[in-house]
Amino acid sequence: EPLAEDEIRLEQIDAQWGGGVLWLDARPTDQFEESHIPGAQSLNEQDFDDQLFGMLDLIQQNTLPVVIYCGAERCQASHKVKERLVQTFPLENVWVLKGGWKEWLKAGRPVE
Repeated sequence: EPLAEDEIRLEQIDAQWGGGVLWLDARPTDQFEESHIPGAQSLNEQDFDDQLFGMLDLIQQNTLPVVIYCGAERCQASHKVKERLVQTFPLENVWVLKGGWKEWLKAGRPVE
């Protein structure tokens, strides 16, 4: 399946940045607390303003590419979070993980 303009695959993240990205988890907080990509920050639609306020310094000082993921292949939450994030900050290197959390698990990657 072709990538949307703002999507990226795990293999591309590994090849381009050696996995060195800022992960943002767009899933509901309870799912994030259950398990998530190591080092990821929770930023979802439901709690966007509060969560973003809590990570202002992190976002403003970040020099890494930002990759947002949600729960499933067709999940739109990560795209919505990306839109709100780039409307709030002048960020350019922001991507959505194709396949989201399920793709991460399918690839056998570590979880926290």
